[in-house]
Amino acid sequence: GSTSCSPTQAGTGASRAVSFEAAACLDGGGGLRGIFASGRDITDQQELEHQLRDTQSYTRALIESNIDAIMTADPVGGITDVNEQMVALTSRTREELVGSAFKTYFTEPDRAEEAIRLVLTEGKVTNYELTALSQEGRETVVSYNARAFFDRDGRLKGVFAAARALTEPRTLEGQPREQQPYRRGLIESSGDARITVEPHRLSPQ
Repeated sequence: GSTSCSPTQAGTGASRAVSFEAAACLDGGGGLRGIFASGRDITDQQELEHQLRDTQSYTRALIESNIDAIMTADPVGGITDVNEQMVALTSRTREELVGSAFKTYFTEPDRAEEAIRLVLTEGKVTNYELTALSQEGRETVVSYNARAFFDRDGRLKGVFAAARALTEPRTLEGQPREQQPYRRGLIESSGDARITVEPHRLSPQ
């Protein structure tokens, strides 16, 4: 048997997509007696598939255009989707993140896990502060806002969360505290009068 899909004309002149299935009918000696064929109108199914693809593309564009680190997780805290900002925040690939535990990427995993529990019990969490930890050990304090989401039948599907950085990423190895008094000493030891000025103060009033 075989299956094919081809457009056909309806009585109104409109084009319809039809799925055809055909099978050979053989006699006792193996000779061909005829062909059995059936057709099914799949126009509506194809339209729904197109709409679904358009919706998925639109949703992906919304997620990726967000300046916050976005992720979705299942009810047990497993990551199901992320945007590129989340990839940058954790220094992990999307493939590494999806399927892993949400709590893994924070300095206090227990508090991160508690954030998921709060969303599931209260429906949402706002301004929940966590410290994200990248693969290189870079720490970034973030404010998490999260909300539970449900399917059309009201069944819990998971958590949608957005993290906004509250501080610039900090790496102790990159800027030792010992450098701060050293720079202060350079300024104070100079024989000249030295000041620093913010850029917006330079414009004339």
